[in-house]
Amino acid sequence: HNFLKQKLQTIMLSSLPKLPVPELGRTLKKFLNTVHPLLTPEEYSHTCEVTEEFLKKDGPYLQRLLLQRAASRDNWLSEWWLEVAYLQFRGPLPVYSTPVSLREKEHFKSVSDMLDLASNYLHGTGLFFERIRRGTLSQDRVGDTPLCMHQYKNLPGTYRIPGVAVDSLRHSPDSNHILVIYRGLFFKLPILIGERDSKRALETHLIKHLLSRILATPEEGRVPVGVLTSLDRHSWSVAREEMMKSAVNQHSLDVIEQSLIAIEFDEDGTPDYESHFIQSMTGDLRQNFRYYDRWHDVRTQKLITKDGYSSSSMDHSSTDGTPAITQDFYAYGYTVQVPDLPISPEQLPALEELKWEISPLVSSYITDAKYKLLE
Repeated sequence: HNFLKQKLQTIMLSSLPKLPVPELGRTLKKFLNTVHPLLTPEEYSHTCEVTEEFLKKDGPYLQRLLLQRAASRDNWLSEWWLEVAYLQFRGPLPVYSTPVSLREKEHFKSVSDMLDLASNYLHGTGLFFERIRRGTLSQDRVGDTPLCMHQYKNLPGTYRIPGVAVDSLRHSPDSNHILVIYRGLFFKLPILIGERDSKRALETHLIKHLLSRILATPEEGRVPVGVLTSLDRHSWSVAREEMMKSAVNQHSLDVIEQSLIAIEFDEDGTPDYESHFIQSMTGDLRQNFRYYDRWHDVRTQKLITKDGYSSSSMDHSSTDGTPAITQDFYAYGYTVQVPDLPISPEQLPALEELKWEISPLVSSYITDAKYKLLE
């Protein structure tokens, strides 16, 4: 149960076989077999000649470099795979990259029921992340075989920052807060409180109280800034650079980028699973963009609607599906009756509403993002 502690994690990683480097001749043979059906006889003959020349000249030197890289790493491919398969992808994250999972519909009788589910889920998420930090998660296994749990460290506080040519990942493992988005407003809500070595998850009735305050916030000054995260990565990175010229925006983006997860509430609901699935990926497009309650760069987004639908979406770059699904199962497994207890101000952590300063250039990017998302 202490598997995630560094010593045991190192033992487990070192016990795994290293990813082998395929023999050069075998690689080139597989290459020729792969391209053969795609080429004319003349093109294939030329490709064979070029491949044979590569095997005699440049190939052996490059193979030696690859073997040197493999000797100094547990996995010679993983960094390249992260960059090429994920971070260099320039298309939009929603629909094209971000997977979505749906949960069985709940039967809410009121908004209070919706907030009960959310409060339990967030409390369970806090408990789960603290177990990651303390190294007390149960061992993942297939039968009696233990599985490497190295990726679990990427679950709390990993964020994808857009770049012009390639994105980057920001890790904030000591973060304590989540991002709450509701009708175009953004809030920082701490769900872990206490000192570093004695943190605990905020109690469910306190979480529910803070969520209720958010849902009661007046609808003023709402800007659909989240729609920018649905742009292609190059355009979003340029818009983000413009936003960073404002100290107000710098602070808001910094808070968002350190969030453990994001949670969003769509009060207007969806008629069926298919509609909820689409709405989870794209955002609620029925409101003519009076607000846009998504932020696709956060590793995990949780969406709950007043009519009982809920879903999770995740940026796939930092974590495979298994750790993310385990997180969801654990958080949803915390189901208690949220107590109706008296609350004093000193019990509550500070709830912060994030602000934005939108320049004309950023406003034009928001308009562009609306049209592209509708397409």
